[in-house]
Amino acid sequence: MQLVPLRVQEGEVWVTSGRFDLRDNQDVSLSFVGVPPAWAEIDNGLQIHCKAVDLQIAVRLEAWMDEPPGHEEQWDERSELLIDWTSGWVWLDACDGTGPELEFFLGPSALSTAYRLRVSRQVRPGSDGATKKASWHAQGISLHQERYLFQFWPVPLAPEMVEDSEASETELEGLPSSREEAILTFIARGDSDREIARQLQISLRTVKTSIASIQQKLEASDRTAAIVHALRRGWISME
Repeated sequence: MQLVPLRVQEGEVWVTSGRFDLRDNQDVSLSFVGVPPAWAEIDNGLQIHCKAVDLQIAVRLEAWMDEPPGHEEQWDERSELLIDWTSGWVWLDACDGTGPELEFFLGPSALSTAYRLRVSRQVRPGSDGATKKASWHAQGISLHQERYLFQFWPVPLAPEMVEDSEASETELEGLPSSREEAILTFIARGDSDREIARQLQISLRTVKTSIASIQQKLEASDRTAAIVHALRRGWISME
């Protein structure tokens, strides 16, 4: 059975000065994990920097109940972020003071107040041949310099993501859970996220969420820094 999103909205956003904003419509301060270096966090959202300047770009927003299919081959770039989004409403803002250009409702979710956001981008080549133009028109998309796909889905409180009592106690003390210690050890050993997920028999999503939690506890900017801090604190050893 083919998976389909709960709701979809398509439209265009005017890009000024090579950026546009993804905001919460209630001016709620949000926190993000995994923001690409080229983007910037703002008071109540995310500023997305792009190559388009004074142009309209095509965008599509999708709300899902679970992680959507990838289709990586259709996109030039892809980023995934973790957001604590409680209002369920977002808008895309052209940064020109005229208000939101596209407003979108993620949908009610009793599963979680955190969302995953996958942003996929396709950049139009500098010169468009007839085949490329026909392909874009066949999809009903005007010849913009870029197009974006925003896919939101709630982070479920699945059993594998619910830490045991030891984790609850150590979290209060700022210490790693047994799972986080194992993940740190695997990272120090050079294992990939997928290898860690296979060895611990958890999902890839859980591995990434745990790593984000580890970096937050250690106030580490990246994984390498997290390993250095963990070694200094005696959380793991290289033996």
